[in-house]
Amino acid sequence: AGVASLQAHLALLQIFNRVLLPVFGIAWTGNPALAHTLGAQLTMLRQLIFIEVKQAVWGAALDAAAPPRRPADITANPPPTVTVNRRRALKERLDRRTRTKNSVFVQLHNQIRAIDRRELMRRERAFKVKFAGEAADDHGGPYREVFTVLASELHREDVLPLLLLCPNGQHNQGSNRDRFLLNPGSSSAEQLAFFEFLGMVLGFALLQKETVVTLSLCSVVWKQLVHEPLDVQDLAGFDEMMAQSLAKLEDIHLEGVGPDDFGELIFESFTTMLSHGVEAPVCEGGADIEVTFENRRRYCELVRRVRLEEGRLQAQVVLKGINAMVPASLLPLFTHREIELMVCGAPDIDVAVLRQHTRYGVTVDPMAPHIQILWQVLEQFTSQQRTLFLSFIWSRTRLPATEEDWSGQCMKLHTLECSDPDGHLPVSHTCFFSMEWPRYSSVDVAKGKLLYAITNCTDIDADHTAEGRANMAMSAEEEL
Repeated sequence: AGVASLQAHLALLQIFNRVLLPVFGIAWTGNPALAHTLGAQLTMLRQLIFIEVKQAVWGAALDAAAPPRRPADITANPPPTVTVNRRRALKERLDRRTRTKNSVFVQLHNQIRAIDRRELMRRERAFKVKFAGEAADDHGGPYREVFTVLASELHREDVLPLLLLCPNGQHNQGSNRDRFLLNPGSSSAEQLAFFEFLGMVLGFALLQKETVVTLSLCSVVWKQLVHEPLDVQDLAGFDEMMAQSLAKLEDIHLEGVGPDDFGELIFESFTTMLSHGVEAPVCEGGADIEVTFENRRRYCELVRRVRLEEGRLQAQVVLKGINAMVPASLLPLFTHREIELMVCGAPDIDVAVLRQHTRYGVTVDPMAPHIQILWQVLEQFTSQQRTLFLSFIWSRTRLPATEEDWSGQCMKLHTLECSDPDGHLPVSHTCFFSMEWPRYSSVDVAKGKLLYAITNCTDIDADHTAEGRANMAMSAEEEL
């Protein structure tokens, strides 16, 4: 009976999803707050809609907004070019007055805001990258590397003020200690312009299968972007201490505390401390309202609401930037986990998946000892080390989320032939997702060499082309 019931439920879901596709043409899903509309009703059922149906609707919308281009069309109308000075950005990090101004994020923002949005709406890549002072000709590697650098800068509060390590991370308590929130304190005109550009960056990732932006954001942020309802678990996901304190306050009567002694234990007003350290009222005149035994539940309800609304303004501006690149009205069809996967890619480097998407040079035997050593080393690596490896070889920190997103791409392994393999480092070619791998004598030797390469060899590999040489000649001090 249990199996039959499950089969019946599955059959109903399949029928439901089959009849949905024509409905999307007449339903507006951009405002789930309008609960009486067909579009809002669909977003309430987002958990029941198969991802294949969502992707079909999403793909059709992207094709209409930015049709795929043939190689000949791309050659005739190449993407605009931006120049990025990574070395200056790194050098200026020592100066708190100029580190933001010279960051790669702001360099890109200042150049891209002058480009017609329609020129950036491309399915292959939005722009071409020149790295000042580096011999890299952009066949894809520098473009991917820019998004890796952007994510790195965004995770550094001393470089950019847009993201804030969540209270769980600040207090080293609870889950998601490495995750960030949109900084509710960043609300100047310039900062809001940066948030809008951040939205465009996320839009590039949603528009282009090969582009990922590996931001470590709390669930509350992704839910705000897809208009998914927030709950107490989302609060615990970024501020466990607050969630626990409110739960204990609500149930304080279970510990024998009543109206008479409540005031001797609790000294609070209707205010709360936000994630960026600013105390805010949770209702009008909250600073002058004392929390009592009788109104404590109302206080807890208001605190949860205010805390979950942190960063709402910033999220709306980010959505504006996303909408400049892709139809943001369709985002509420997706769950917060699905949209995170679409933007950031798979969170861990699955060695088995990477191995399935690997091709070998014509003279390379996949079963050769040095190739097997490579796979053993990758299996022994920590998650962070595997992420560094992928960045070293492909300028990405996550694998594509689905088989479709791989789009026929694969890692290519070649043997680096040399007289003393143990004395050489591996050589990567990020534009082509390939690596030359020496015939190391042991796992220990190979692991040491690869660890050194992925942690110390961060410059893009030199391209011996006219453009690569021109970029190399560009002064690292030259004004952009």
